[in-house]
Amino acid sequence: MTPSDVQELFESDPEVEVYAELFKENEIDGTTLLELDEKMLKEELGIQALGARMKIKRKISSLINLDGVQARPTVPMSSKLAPIRNFRVEYYDDTSVTVSWGPSRDDLDGYKLEIAKTEEPALVVHRQTLPPEDTSVTCSSLQNSTSYTIKLTALAGILESDAAVLTIFTSEEYTDTIVREEYTDTIVREEYTDTIPNPRARFRSSRAESTSSLDFLTAGPLYQELRSERTPSIHKGARYETPIVVWNSNLGQNWSTLPEVVKSNVRYEMSTQQRQLQEAIFEVLKTEGSYLHSMTIFVQHFMSDEELRRSIKSSEYKALMSNSGEVLKASQLFFNDLKARQEKNVVVNDICDIIVKHAKKGFLVPYKNYCKNLPLQESTLKSLTEGTQSQELNQNFCDALKKLEMDERCGKLPFSSFLLLPMQRITRFPLMVERIMNMREADTKLFNTALDALTAVRNVSKQCNQATRKEQQMIELEDLVKKLAFDKVNPNFSLLNKERSIIKQGELTWIPERGKKTKTYIVLLTDYLLVTKKKEDKKEGGRLSLRNFCKRDRVAVREIDSIYDSCEDLSVAKKEQRGFMSWFWSKPVEENFKFSVTLLEDCKGKQEEMVFAAKTPSELTRWVEAFQQLGTDEEEGRIYPKENCPIVRVILRRDPEEPDELALEEGDALFVLRKKPDGWWFGETMHDERRGWFPATVVEEVRESDHFRGKELRREFTLSQLKEGQDQEIDKHTYTVLYDYESDVPEDLKIKKDQRLKIIDYRDGKWYKAQSLDTLEVGLVPFNYVTPLNELQGLE
Repeated sequence: MTPSDVQELFESDPEVEVYAELFKENEIDGTTLLELDEKMLKEELGIQALGARMKIKRKISSLINLDGVQARPTVPMSSKLAPIRNFRVEYYDDTSVTVSWGPSRDDLDGYKLEIAKTEEPALVVHRQTLPPEDTSVTCSSLQNSTSYTIKLTALAGILESDAAVLTIFTSEEYTDTIVREEYTDTIVREEYTDTIPNPRARFRSSRAESTSSLDFLTAGPLYQELRSERTPSIHKGARYETPIVVWNSNLGQNWSTLPEVVKSNVRYEMSTQQRQLQEAIFEVLKTEGSYLHSMTIFVQHFMSDEELRRSIKSSEYKALMSNSGEVLKASQLFFNDLKARQEKNVVVNDICDIIVKHAKKGFLVPYKNYCKNLPLQESTLKSLTEGTQSQELNQNFCDALKKLEMDERCGKLPFSSFLLLPMQRITRFPLMVERIMNMREADTKLFNTALDALTAVRNVSKQCNQATRKEQQMIELEDLVKKLAFDKVNPNFSLLNKERSIIKQGELTWIPERGKKTKTYIVLLTDYLLVTKKKEDKKEGGRLSLRNFCKRDRVAVREIDSIYDSCEDLSVAKKEQRGFMSWFWSKPVEENFKFSVTLLEDCKGKQEEMVFAAKTPSELTRWVEAFQQLGTDEEEGRIYPKENCPIVRVILRRDPEEPDELALEEGDALFVLRKKPDGWWFGETMHDERRGWFPATVVEEVRESDHFRGKELRREFTLSQLKEGQDQEIDKHTYTVLYDYESDVPEDLKIKKDQRLKIIDYRDGKWYKAQSLDTLEVGLVPFNYVTPLNELQGLE
């Protein structure tokens, strides 16, 4: 079989067709194909995903029976498969037995199970072929007080593994009357008589009697393996408002295959909806056990290794370790509560109360601190394994880490995958809780508990994401400061500020009024605009020379040719009469995706207008929107940094009506930190730093503030553009407000009489999408509240 044949075979299978070209590039023929093992697929071919490697190995196994492959006598094939791992008896009584085993790392066609009497003649009483994804099976119709031998053999084509063998002795029948507890919203308590194991019977399994039947969850597949083997399924029904996607895993135990569930036969008495609910509840327990297993490996296998610790500095070890011990403890306590609930009854009524308790008390602090340190962990690991400009990689650390990664205890998974575990786990919680909530009847106690749990875990997930993002932004800002060279301009403020972050940065083409076009590197911060240029000297290592800067609230941005018709044929006389910038708006140039940036007050206190060109329309839109993006919250309220926020003075004394409101005395001065659309502002008093809410009607803005000066500069610039009256295309879309308009709808724009607007989109003709030319805010306005500026000037 040639490499082309191998390529054709893989292209014919949708599951693995994406790897056909990879095999062709590496000249994989039939002989080499059958030699591929886990290590070769991962390290030599670079296929890192466990799920992808397993699909490829299943495909290779299915090709063994093809004549073109099997006919080659030179293929070095082992005569046996790997032994079956962890074959054990989970449960047995007088007439049945449940056995389980660990998932195989080989690509199997299935398993062969045989149960025979131990005493002569050794009659086979049960023979069964099982699919490769099964990891447990229950067999019934056995005789009581009888000794049996159970054999399990793995099958893959013509290959077989050594049989795994267990021996049991069925017990005598023992009956009792027990009470089944309520397990869903609608099932009632009922009594039934069932056959249960004789308490005097002895289990001949390897598990100690004192060990919990659910402890195997912390010794099964690692959390990374569990996630990589998840498959989606869509659930529809009258109880779901919309179809929901449920991710299931073939690895590990499911609720319906638990020995206790199999023995009780309770699953056959439940509806599909009730079984899905139990699977969803058990999914939380199973994945938490797997996650706990992986975190234990991270702490005890990696971070407790003496050779690894000796190879790095204590500060580097502390950065890598972070507070993983606290996270591990929180997970262990959570798992213990879940396990106790599951052991209490085979059918679990609810676990959302447990989730609420831990999400509000046990999860927030350790997980938030860990996620906050995650960027530092990743940067430390990268510097140790790859090196930086100032230091080389740590070879001793790399050797020790490689040795640990190749150990079977960590599944030969990379160390970096363990660093991400807490972040992955906490962000997945809302999906699992939402699945449980969607299976509850609305407006019931269980539904409300699930809703509380969902709110709590979403809050933890949100705060963890924010902590990670904020720390990552600080690291990015530190990297930027290291790259900046202040040989041309030296800022009069410190760039490093925990409240400052990079909004957008990148290289644009600057088109000056005279001279040739040049590449300029623009950095847009939350409160400043930096204009820089990359140094061409290779010795500088990509450093940026700062050329100019300006406060962000003193920057005016206009997209050129965005909604205006630029097909007008201008004469040279018009060009000279109207000035460069007015002519430039309609001048056809090579770069069609351009926008104007005006620094109303740059580092020298002067006004400078610059025209930049983007490469694509999407890049143009993203830059313009980044410049126009103002600090807003989820309800379209404004957020201001304290360094550049409005300052107001109280003109009307007011007593607080709610605990979170401020008591204000006439003459008090405040920093305004947030503005809500409904007219409520959040601020901080200057004299005693008290924070709280207050209505905007009791204050007036201080005109001497730096924030007000920036606003006035923008207003003056806009008015100067309008007073020139030279660009008729601008006037065509510039409107004047006829009447005041206020609305409680967040999408609407609050406008005042005589205010100037730029119409961005005329929409349906009844509501215009407009931008205020003084505040740059964007929103919807009613068509009959505004009129074109040129028409109004004509009437006047």
